Amino acid sequence: MNANKERALTDWINLFGLQVDLQPVERLNEFVRGQHLPTVLKFMQTKKIPMDPASVSSLTFFTTLLAHLKNLQKCSPHKFHAQLDARGATYGQRLDIAKFLAIVIYEIRMDPELQRFAVDVVVPELTRQSRKELAEIMDHLDDSCKWEDGEWDSILFQGSQQGPGEHSSSSVLFPERPHHSNASLPASKDAAVL
Repeated sequence: MNANKERALTDWINLFGLQVDLQPVERLNEFVRGQHLPTVLKFMQTKKIPMDPASVSSLTFFTTLLAHLKNLQKCSPHKFHAQLDARGATYGQRLDIAKFLAIVIYEIRMDPELQRFAVDVVVPELTRQSRKELAEIMDHLDDSCKWEDGEWDSILFQGSQQGPGEHSSSSVLFPERPHHSNASLPASKDAAVL
């Protein structure tokens, strides 16, 4: 897996965790035993920032998260969800955890009620590199109709496709606009990346 993509996913979840006083982690597999991901799931379910971190047994968490993602139906299950392995993620497999994180962030981005938090709170705190890496993942997921089944996670292995600074906030379109559109977005202090 590409180290910059892994770092970007980790940074996003860590920044979310800071909103509820969770300590940052260094590696993806540390999320398995922590409270970050259950808290993100609670946020997705209630559409409110939890006052306190949530706790769920790591043995059941990824199964619960997978069921929630399937119920959202914002993305095509055979494109995304079929590759999510709750068992592998539970056992700390970095790639399996990264796949879950990518889809979680994507689903948050796709939900207008949750999107504001991602754009206004988390994204401005990300490094330019992490914003660029996450934007590439989101762009790739937006283009899902172009892939064969079983190929969406290839973006997690790819290095950056653009040079530094080439991925401006206005080049990443929000879900309500077609990805291939040339429509411009309102300026939003470089936070509109996700």
